[in-house]
Amino acid sequence: MSILKNKAVIITVIGAAAVLLISYFISAKDSSNVNPTDNIISENTNDTETNYYIENNSDDDFKTSIQLSNDEKELIQNNNLVNDSKFSIDERLEAKKVAENFIQAIESFDINKPKETVEEALKYVVDEKKEEIESLYIYLGKNQDIKKKIIDEVKSYEVENEYNNDYILFDVYVNWSVVDKYDQISNSGGSSYEVKLLKFNGEYKVVEYRVI
Repeated sequence: MSILKNKAVIITVIGAAAVLLISYFISAKDSSNVNPTDNIISENTNDTETNYYIENNSDDDFKTSIQLSNDEKELIQNNNLVNDSKFSIDERLEAKKVAENFIQAIESFDINKPKETVEEALKYVVDEKKEEIESLYIYLGKNQDIKKKIIDEVKSYEVENEYNNDYILFDVYVNWSVVDKYDQISNSGGSSYEVKLLKFNGEYKVVEYRVI
């Protein structure tokens, strides 16, 4: 009986060891399948200064001068922002994008898409400015020799606000080309504006603009 008892103990010990070895190999295999970028993603989820622009910087057809970076100093330098501001970099880059898009909208047109041309400009301004913007397009399409005006390049520079208010200011510069009815570039030039923006319901809108 003692021999049988000893055999049973040995079999039990061997079985337990086998279970432990199998568990070890399964866990080791699972850990080898972990994506090495998972830790990087979790470490960067709090980087709100750049996440917004990674997701939203190219949600339309306009050109942009915004340059992404994980370094705060590079964001300020590369995007021509002022060094000292009460606004976050994220807020100022959002306002920069609106300013650039607005100027591109009022400086470009397509006579084959008159409604879309006007609507693109209106969505960036406060309600009080919409009638003024609509008046810019009264004569759109009257000159049949010109088919469209396209934007070739856009640049913008934040302007330091000398007053302690909530406006963000940008000087915006665009280079453009005019396309005639034969789809040939017939003219080119540049325009520049100062744009004043204010946040309404979480979005920046143009409240004033002027040629500079």
